[in-house]
Amino acid sequence: MNGRAEEGQVHSSGSARELPIRIVAGTNDQTKTIILDCPAYGGNSGGPVLEVGQEHSGARKFRPIGLVSQFVPAIGRWVNEPDGYTNTNVYNSGYTVATPMDFVLELVGQF
Repeated sequence: MNGRAEEGQVHSSGSARELPIRIVAGTNDQTKTIILDCPAYGGNSGGPVLEVGQEHSGARKFRPIGLVSQFVPAIGRWVNEPDGYTNTNVYNSGYTVATPMDFVLELVGQF
């Protein structure tokens, strides 16, 4: 490791070494958002998404890369055709959408 987090990495302290954990699953170019491989829950919207790096001195460095904007729902549907019953469950898929800081700062700069 070169002492700084690569894009989309955070670091988890292990007992003997630091292990990179990738949470950026991808981007949505159409909506210009970041897709994170981690769940979000009610109350998380507007919270910071931080990239965690390490300086040469060993100190951790936190850099905001975005703001949580929504969770990605997953829909499970069960259908009993003979009796005409349908059951739909909406649950957390484990993915989160974040708005990049570039866009946030641009928006704040307009005021």
